[in-house]
Amino acid sequence: MRNETMNDDLDKERQERWAKWGIEPVEALNEHDDRLDLERFFRDLISAYVNFPRGLKVEFKEALRCWALMVEPDVSDYAIVAGKLGRNFNALKVLVTGIGEAQGLEIELSLEGPRKDDPRYIRKFMKYRANPQWNANALKNIVRRTLQLAGIDNVKLMLQKNRVVDELNPFNDQTFFWFVGTERRQTEFVFALGQLMESMGIAQGQRLTPKPRTEIPFEKTA
Repeated sequence: MRNETMNDDLDKERQERWAKWGIEPVEALNEHDDRLDLERFFRDLISAYVNFPRGLKVEFKEALRCWALMVEPDVSDYAIVAGKLGRNFNALKVLVTGIGEAQGLEIELSLEGPRKDDPRYIRKFMKYRANPQWNANALKNIVRRTLQLAGIDNVKLMLQKNRVVDELNPFNDQTFFWFVGTERRQTEFVFALGQLMESMGIAQGQRLTPKPRTEIPFEKTA
């Protein structure tokens, strides 16, 4: 009974948020609408760096003055989606804004957090586990889609496994990354993408680290 009451309260809060945005709760994108692909993309993007993707809720709806992208992660993933001092949220906001501009849409990002009295609320990260079988294909795919949607087809992602096992790479799980072909006007977007890539790597059991600045003039991404 308590859980049902809590769910009713959460639904009521959600309806109130929609009302402030000017969103009709019954509105849904047509399954053939290209904008539905954006909703799926953003869900895939965020799912790449959370621990419980099945608990992630993403809604992309038309508001009064713009489009609203509302993200509600599993309560245990809220700290990851927000990031330390809002790092991941701010990076995601840059990507959402850039992709929106490329698609001719103004998109406002909203992160819906758990109620502090929700007994499931856990503000912590799960323990990192190295994955010796890590494969970069999933990462490359989401990065490629992100750049394409932002209209950035001149940038390529480069990855290099760190083969030196030492105190900085004791588990042999460090991979350097950098981007080539970045134009100065694209630096902020690519920088934000690099920040989220580091979180994606952690979720996949690989420590992604930007290649030293001395080796790449201004393509440094994090």
